[in-house]
Amino acid sequence: MGYDILPEFQKYAKIRMPVNPLILQAANFMMPMIQHGKDLYPGCLEHKKIMFRNFTADMFFPAGRKPAHFLLYCHGGAFLMKAAAYHKNLAQRYAMEAGCAVLFPDYRLTPKNPFPAQIQDCVQAYRWLLKKYHPKKIAVGGDSAGAALAAGVALYTLKKGLRVPDAAMLIYPMLDSRMSTESMKKYTDTPLWNSVLNREAWMLYAGEKNLHNPLASPMEAKDLRGFPQTYLETAEYDCLHDEGITFAHRLEKSGVLVDLNETQRTIHGYDIAEDSGYVKAQVCRRISYLNEIYGSDKTPLLRKYPDWTDKVTSSNHSIYKGCSRG
Repeated sequence: MGYDILPEFQKYAKIRMPVNPLILQAANFMMPMIQHGKDLYPGCLEHKKIMFRNFTADMFFPAGRKPAHFLLYCHGGAFLMKAAAYHKNLAQRYAMEAGCAVLFPDYRLTPKNPFPAQIQDCVQAYRWLLKKYHPKKIAVGGDSAGAALAAGVALYTLKKGLRVPDAAMLIYPMLDSRMSTESMKKYTDTPLWNSVLNREAWMLYAGEKNLHNPLASPMEAKDLRGFPQTYLETAEYDCLHDEGITFAHRLEKSGVLVDLNETQRTIHGYDIAEDSGYVKAQVCRRISYLNEIYGSDKTPLLRKYPDWTDKVTSSNHSIYKGCSRG
């Protein structure tokens, strides 16, 4: 089926993420060799490798500053795949443009390590930040499956009486293992991700035993009161679209402040098109949100460019240039 997606996403129209365990094993073996990311801000960001018991994490933060604000960012990949280069590039952009430290866990993957390994790793990383840095402000965020993990961390803090994050940033989130929405029924053949793959991923991740655990499937949490204020971004042609909208509405009914950004003519995982002007516009919105959460004295990008999202539809613009907003 054809979809009216933006031209910069057309090259991904026939690509589907693998969920076959053997293909995944090979892909994850090769990922570190072919997906290094790049140093977007030479001399402007510091990078540290953090060693935990079962996993490692990267930390990015502005050079020469003692971080006061933090973002725990969990990458997407259906709980099955390692972070891609664009994930690490995004982590750097959030750190530089929002003036925060970003902790980026390389959490354990399914099917070798099924639920709850992933949420355990992300919770451990969050606890480590609280204990070591005593953040002034701390947010959790992620894309796709990573957004499920970020939401799971927030729910865990509510359940265990830990410090609740000051904010959540959920990008085209994977939130509901029940898969009962209209978009789930409709988008069975969309680029990069679809409902057929989504069902396989849930079973590999949680299995029948844990499929409806709210820490795996956050939509199934009975009570969302106390959940942190949230920025939630959806893609139009995405089987996960409707559950993102539903989760946003549930948060609002629970008294949570929600900033909902329904992107148009987009596909799941569209951040992969890093040079797209439209993608950069969405990154602007996320960074503006983080700046507001952290109380940054920087000019939020959307306030500086209020009509950016409407005007930018191609890759002819560059908003990230060295340390210009450092």
